[in-house]
Amino acid sequence: MDYLVCCILSHGKEGSVHGVDGQPVEIKRLMERVNGSHCPSLAGKPKLFFIQACQGNSEQKAVYIEADGPAESYIFSDAYKASDTIPADADFLLGMSTVASFTLPFVHLTSDSLPRHGLS
Repeated sequence: MDYLVCCILSHGKEGSVHGVDGQPVEIKRLMERVNGSHCPSLAGKPKLFFIQACQGNSEQKAVYIEADGPAESYIFSDAYKASDTIPADADFLLGMSTVASFTLPFVHLTSDSLPRHGLS
């Protein structure tokens, strides 16, 4: 296996998602099951988790911003000598539709807007 992609659409609460039995499962626990310690064949390989699940009861408010200038054309780097080991929890990307304590009807809004705007 060259990488892992896991997509979870469920209900949830802060730090967890609901399983098929309705019981909460910690997101951290799901990710630990495929880290370098528990799944050596995935060590050093990308593990992408995309989760659509509320993490609380409050609604997130939108904030409008304007660009304050052009993007930088260079990157600063604090490079150091690479070692022969990596952390067990390396190579993870966790994409959440909301942040702790908030709800966000991402999938609901997307599925409602696709039929209306999908052909435009």
